[in-house]
Amino acid sequence: IASAPKVSLELSGASLLVGTVAPTSIELIGADIRLARSTEGVISFGVGDASVPGLIDDDNENREAFSALMADMLQGPREGHPLAKLHRIALLDGDLRMNDRRLGLEWRAPSADLVFAIEEEGIFGDVVLDVDLAGVGARLAATTFFDREDELLHATVRFAKVVPAELSTLSPAFAALAALDAPTNGVLEVVTDSQGRFVERVGFDIN
Repeated sequence: IASAPKVSLELSGASLLVGTVAPTSIELIGADIRLARSTEGVISFGVGDASVPGLIDDDNENREAFSALMADMLQGPREGHPLAKLHRIALLDGDLRMNDRRLGLEWRAPSADLVFAIEEEGIFGDVVLDVDLAGVGARLAATTFFDREDELLHATVRFAKVVPAELSTLSPAFAALAALDAPTNGVLEVVTDSQGRFVERVGFDIN
């Protein structure tokens, strides 16, 4: 995260009574978010100057802090850990930028809301993005679930009034979309591993 102008915390009252500060919910409002995916499919979270191309700087201290927070989320609640009672993380009204080297794409969602509920079995997410992909705009709404047992991410993405043909020239991976030259509504269902690789057949339904 490059900047988080506003941070909202909810703390455990029971923990405060025994002298321990234990957040139960963290909200970052107006955060500047950076994601990157390497050609191998490895996804990195972090920070960076939006004017500088390339992947996120591995030496950035804020990136390390955010990566540590994400690692704690993935591992789940642990007794005695400072974040053991954390059950919700939200990034609201954020500005999200993605550098996807695997697809050869860079895209931005200048309005992004990401809300994650941390449970024993995994992490449930609700994501709403207003995406700008090379001048093509779209609103995407997704529900996600990271299963800690098999370490797989399940995602269902809904979109509306998207003209797929407008995306066909952005990457060779999108070439087949050229035939869909009309506003389209649909649902995309994917399952990936922790490195962003598809592990099941992608489900795609349009109407």
